[in-house]
Amino acid sequence: MTRKNTRNNPRKNRESVARIAAVITAVGVLGSVGAQQAAAQVNPQHPKGAVVGGFQNVKTRQGVSVKLSLYALKARLIPSPANTPMAPQALVSGVGEFHLNSAGQVPVSKVEVKTGYMVGCQVRFDQFQTAIGTSQKGSVQFPNYVGAGGGVGAMGAMGGPIPAGAIAGGLGAAGVTGIIPGVEIGANQEQTFKLSPGTIEAVIMGDKVVDHPKVGANGGVEYSNIKIGTTGCAGVVDAIPYVTTVISTDTFDTITTAYGEIVRLA
Repeated sequence: MTRKNTRNNPRKNRESVARIAAVITAVGVLGSVGAQQAAAQVNPQHPKGAVVGGFQNVKTRQGVSVKLSLYALKARLIPSPANTPMAPQALVSGVGEFHLNSAGQVPVSKVEVKTGYMVGCQVRFDQFQTAIGTSQKGSVQFPNYVGAGGGVGAMGAMGGPIPAGAIAGGLGAAGVTGIIPGVEIGANQEQTFKLSPGTIEAVIMGDKVVDHPKVGANGGVEYSNIKIGTTGCAGVVDAIPYVTTVISTDTFDTITTAYGEIVRLA
């Protein structure tokens, strides 16, 4: 979207900035209305606290039973080092874990666990640029004059050259009626900002692989005070904790994910 002023007009500049602010505000309002459907206990009004975890019971087609858990989750919103609301951040802690409940028809060769956060930005605010330039153009127009040599002309409009001494004589007392300046000075200002569809990024806290686990075995990843966030986001920013397990046998991989509660960064 482009706003362009052909003159250095303060009132129009203020109107242009106001329009940009209105677009961003509208984006935020629309986002907040839709986001009411997903409650978050940790949000800008309540910037720290516990986050509800989740679990998933998995039974593979080969009979392996695994419980996948996400627990001990906490989050605390922190100020952005960039000092802008478009780069929200938080410190998060938690545990992602699996527990092998029972074996199946074939041995389990390994179980892998990955845990982290999915960070979603509603509207990406890619760039904002303001370019200001100046330009000048001018001319000096002389009316009909009587030159020092007695010639009559209008800046050579009669076809001949400007008589020698005409300008000097005109500036003196040779009959020039006046000098009309026609200088025009302008300033060009162009403001550009780009909005693009929202994005989702995965922030992986870690992964753990347990080879040839026995029934009753468990494993996972514990993390504490890890920073998550995004930059250049003009709308709602949500972060969702997750844990994914891959249960592997010689013939199949079974993949399952459990999710926790939303953390609203902005």
